[in-house]
Amino acid sequence: MSAILAVVHEPGRPVDRAVVASMQQRLAHHGTAATWTADSVALSHVDRQRGDRTPRVHLRPEAGLALVADLRLDNRDDLQRALGSHPAPRAERSDADLLLSAYERWGAACVEHLIGAFAFVLWDGRRRRLVGARDPLGMRPFCYAQVGSTVACASEPKALLALPGITTRLDEVRLAGFLAHYHHEVARSFFADIARLPPAHLLIAEDGHVTTRRYWDFDLRARTRLPSPEAYAEALREHVAEAVRCRLPDEGTTGILLSGGLDSSSVACLAVPALQERGQDTLPAFASVLPDDHEGPEEDERYYLDVLVQHQPAIDVHPVWAEGRTPFDGLERRLWLCDGPFRDAFHYMTDALYESARQHGVRVLLDGYGGDYAASYVGRGAWSDLLRRGRWIQLVQLLRRRDAVYGLPGNLAHRLIKPIIPDRFLRAYRRLRGIDDADVLGLHDAFIHPDFARRIDLVERIQAAWRRKEPYRTVADVPRAIYDGLMRSGSIPGAAEDRAPVLAQHGMQAHSPMLDVRLLQYCLSIPSEQFVYDGYPRGLIRRAMQDVLPAEVRLRRDKMPFTPDFHRRVWASRDKLREELSAARVDGMVHSYLDVDAMQRALEEGPHLSRARQVHCALQLTSGMVVMQFLRMLEAEYRTSMPPKKPGSFLR
Repeated sequence: MSAILAVVHEPGRPVDRAVVASMQQRLAHHGTAATWTADSVALSHVDRQRGDRTPRVHLRPEAGLALVADLRLDNRDDLQRALGSHPAPRAERSDADLLLSAYERWGAACVEHLIGAFAFVLWDGRRRRLVGARDPLGMRPFCYAQVGSTVACASEPKALLALPGITTRLDEVRLAGFLAHYHHEVARSFFADIARLPPAHLLIAEDGHVTTRRYWDFDLRARTRLPSPEAYAEALREHVAEAVRCRLPDEGTTGILLSGGLDSSSVACLAVPALQERGQDTLPAFASVLPDDHEGPEEDERYYLDVLVQHQPAIDVHPVWAEGRTPFDGLERRLWLCDGPFRDAFHYMTDALYESARQHGVRVLLDGYGGDYAASYVGRGAWSDLLRRGRWIQLVQLLRRRDAVYGLPGNLAHRLIKPIIPDRFLRAYRRLRGIDDADVLGLHDAFIHPDFARRIDLVERIQAAWRRKEPYRTVADVPRAIYDGLMRSGSIPGAAEDRAPVLAQHGMQAHSPMLDVRLLQYCLSIPSEQFVYDGYPRGLIRRAMQDVLPAEVRLRRDKMPFTPDFHRRVWASRDKLREELSAARVDGMVHSYLDVDAMQRALEEGPHLSRARQVHCALQLTSGMVVMQFLRMLEAEYRTSMPPKKPGSFLR
């Protein structure tokens, strides 16, 4: 991954090089900057130099085009054929060169022909038009701002804060959404003056005016019908294998973040033979585990990792336990890198995994992120889909298979009936029972100050967002659930934005094969019952990986937490957390957004709850502390171009 930025003034007004330099300095964790300027335009690309590969602004002077791009194309061969040329490897023709050719052929509509992960800005000098775009799932970050007739774009908001006229004024709606675990506001950053370009959107800036529009969406009317359950499973395996293959780099070492679960294990076992064809004999794998001397009821993934290595010895596992670290270490720098509160409460472990991967020379990290959205979707809603469609015999057959494998759930009637009840009746029922809307949305556990939530109409905002289902009102429950997770929740672009700058400081890229749009489109188009056909939740991927994964991994019913001792690490900081909460009571800004009293109660009661409730309570407390520190930093740290240098924990 790299970083990009662009500044465009009105004609005749030259770009201030000092401002551009300040913007570049704020992206220095990505590497060295290369800049191109012409009249009232400046474009910069920031990347780490590797050998003779230097950051570049890609130019086509004869066409008046200049391009900066954070780009990986997955459909290179198809794109080259569409452009009338023979497929050539990246070493002979770069992705950026293909993008420029696509723009010359199709103009701004070229984005409709691209598959991959990208954020780019292209200056069309003949039309005096700036064109920017973000990939369909938002795997590459992109934000922008406008001050008068000046338009600026960048990979990260911190770069845009260097522009005169851009302030650190807080976007309260985005902050409330973070606290409420409601991430649908994909067009907002944590700064009111800076917008995020949503996934699958195009930006056009001409004559000082900025417009954005969606250029792509999944086809929810598409249907894939195959002759047998085995055929569906085989097609899924082929899609996953292709998604892995096209994400392997041409040079450098590839590693993987690995658990013993279905998704990352499938990616690892499919990646090994593809890597060996390219000359990489082993796949370094980095796994979160408990310390060797851990005492307690928590369990980690070591057993399943050992089973996986016995099955595929080319997987070289490096266990990581982030010894001595807590969720409150290094918050200032992490907040600065992520430009605001981040959702990775386990960032201490993530950082330790990245450090281990870097020490082993890894440049590209694969992972299994995104499998739960589609490829290994649990199948929730498949039964109600069959009931709604009148496929009762097939429903009974599937329930019998489920009963034989897992046993029927105690809330079977609830799972069957609730999805087919109209929302208006469910809301009326809750009103009759006196069930509070905030409780249904989980806001009572969110530590958001009640006055703040009421002031911005948080409950109404969330309810309105979930009622906006017009584009797919008649779609069955399973594809609707998959689509919601992919395109409406905001989780995927948010996670991508958070990890990009962190990976950049380690000089690495991360690729998630399970989020390949071709794979996802396939999952959206197949019959819902395929996800639970053999009685297992996640049944489709279990069948697909029958000859890929060992049976103990493929058919496992449990899944250990990413960091099983997370709650213990939080409680270990209780005394210092008490001090922070005490100080927050006299901090007017913090107290206006956070329910400090509720946080204090949770801190005292948390260690005495059940283990599951302890984890939930610890997660909520960590989110609250992240917000607290961000509010403290907002005015002080963000006025400087360099990240905070204070080491260790923010706890005093």
